[in-house]
Amino acid sequence: MKTTIHTLCALMIAATATAQSNAASDIFADYDHRENVTRISVSGNMFKMMGQSNEKDTDNEFSALADQITGLNVIVDSEDADALGTMARASKKLSASYEPMMSIRDKNDRMEMFISEKGGIAESLVIAAAHEQNFVIVSITGRIKMDDVSKMSSTVMNTVQGGKFHGEKVGRSDFKLFPNPVKRGEKCTLAIPDDMLGARLTIHDPSGKTVQNEFVNQIEKPLNLASMKPGIYVVHLQKDQTEVTKKLVIQ
Repeated sequence: MKTTIHTLCALMIAATATAQSNAASDIFADYDHRENVTRISVSGNMFKMMGQSNEKDTDNEFSALADQITGLNVIVDSEDADALGTMARASKKLSASYEPMMSIRDKNDRMEMFISEKGGIAESLVIAAAHEQNFVIVSITGRIKMDDVSKMSSTVMNTVQGGKFHGEKVGRSDFKLFPNPVKRGEKCTLAIPDDMLGARLTIHDPSGKTVQNEFVNQIEKPLNLASMKPGIYVVHLQKDQTEVTKKLVIQ
């Protein structure tokens, strides 16, 4: 995760003053008077301008995403001697206001993504990451479709770490679910990098019950979702000290 600092700064988006955002706002406020930290803030209007510029360059995917964003706030602390401790405290505070969406723990690295959504629209996203003496937090708001949230989270993980599978750059300990969201009865595929072969896969339904538990021994594995009802499922992959958790939405 050595590229976490630069890639998250380039990718993520926004903080608000709503009740759901208070946890993130409190964390950002802790850095108001600290020196030697990097702060990045981008307004929604700037994203709209960037989207309009990219329309001329036929980057329709970015333009569509930019229209859904209201702003960006980022804090980067590259001199945090207790980065993992800072991460743990931030995670505890964010968990009280947001729903955990994705989590990666790889030896001494940690990354988590939180979401606040209503009716399939994400109103706020927060990503926090720690590596060695580096701590990064990014707060994102807007009205973002869940399909685009899924693409965004994949992009973050793909650029934070190295490795390749399915023709895309992905994290060495990451995995991908596609499509996600998926309609009930349709095929969904789990794709993993080579060094996650042999990992244990568990899927938990919305009530927390384990509905699938097996080892993954192929790069791309079709998931059997036929008996799963619509809802948000937790997909967990673990191998040795590496654990990755993501949400799978069945519609």
